[in-house]
Amino acid sequence: MRIGKVRIYFYGVVALLIIVLVAVVWVYFALSGKDEDKVKLYEAKIADVKSCVELVSVDFYADVIINDTIGTKHLVARQLQTGSVSFDVEKLQTEERGDTLIVILPKERVIVRESTDKDAYQVIDTWNDQLFGSNNLTASEENIIKERVRAEGERRLRERGTIERARREAAENLRTLLEQTQKRPVEVIVGGNPYLIRD
Repeated sequence: MRIGKVRIYFYGVVALLIIVLVAVVWVYFALSGKDEDKVKLYEAKIADVKSCVELVSVDFYADVIINDTIGTKHLVARQLQTGSVSFDVEKLQTEERGDTLIVILPKERVIVRESTDKDAYQVIDTWNDQLFGSNNLTASEENIIKERVRAEGERRLRERGTIERARREAAENLRTLLEQTQKRPVEVIVGGNPYLIRD
């Protein structure tokens, strides 16, 4: 599979999180008092961050050549794939270690699917090893092959570092936004891996 144009978008993060965090900072200064109150207020801020449904890090587009076999039938086809690597902020968790805020993002969600563009799936050739067998694949057989291609696409994304890059970008965006409002160190953990990225 050739991963074609990989385009990185950081939508949702800048627009939604900044609006939420600016509003929360106003509340923070309006209600700040004792240190213990600040801790309680900070927990409320994280709840507000969770209200942003998704933090999408990477969208991708790929032009894939399929060369697969099912039973005695063979298929050569071309498929345009689209997808994304995203993180469900609803499942975000936080904890405090000294003066550092630890933000734990859940494991990424990887979506690989056939594009909805016209001619996104084109059969190039089919044949059957049986002399009088049909060359035509049933819908069920074709779906089995497409699922294999989807799984292979996800595996290649991991191999080529696209998912690791998505983790780093998500961690950096979230860390930057929270540190600007909190004025204290933030460590972001994604899928069990800590990201201590600094400028």
